[in-house]
Amino acid sequence: MKKFILLPALMLFTMGLFAQQAGTAVQVDPMLYEVLSESQINDLRTNNPAQLVRENCALVSYCYLALKMTEAEGTYQMKGDLKNYVKPGKSCDYQKIIARGCINRYDFNLEQDPYRQNVYSLGSTGAYIIVLSQEKFNRNLEAYLNLYGLE
Repeated sequence: MKKFILLPALMLFTMGLFAQQAGTAVQVDPMLYEVLSESQINDLRTNNPAQLVRENCALVSYCYLALKMTEAEGTYQMKGDLKNYVKPGKSCDYQKIIARGCINRYDFNLEQDPYRQNVYSLGSTGAYIIVLSQEKFNRNLEAYLNLYGLE
C-alpha cells in the first residue's frame, strides 16, 4: 500500500520541479543592457527566451578575468595586450576592468579558438582576460540552457 501512495507523490514532486524549472525567469546580467536595449531584452524574454539565454551566456561566459595565470602551458595561446583589441570608440582602462572583475566582450575584438583558451594581458598589471575555447563555451552554454529548461 505504501508503494502505491509513494509513487504518485514522487511523480507529483518531480512534475512540480520541472514546472518550476521551466517557469524560472532568465536572470539577465546588467552588462547586457550595454549591448541590447531594455525593449529588445523584454522582447526576447517574452518571445525567444532561449535566445536571451544565449545572449546572456555569450556575455558572461565567453571570457573571464584572471589575476594570475593558472592554466597549464600548452592549453592556451597568448594573444598580446588587450589594448590592441579594443573596438573603435571604446576604451580599455585596466584598473576599471580589474575593479569591475570582468569586461564587456562586445567592446573588444576577442578571438576564440576551437580547442584552446586565448589569453590577453592587461599591460603590466599581471592580470589577464581569458577567452574560453569554443568547445568549453559550448558546454557552458548547454548547461546554461538546461538550467532554464530550454533546448
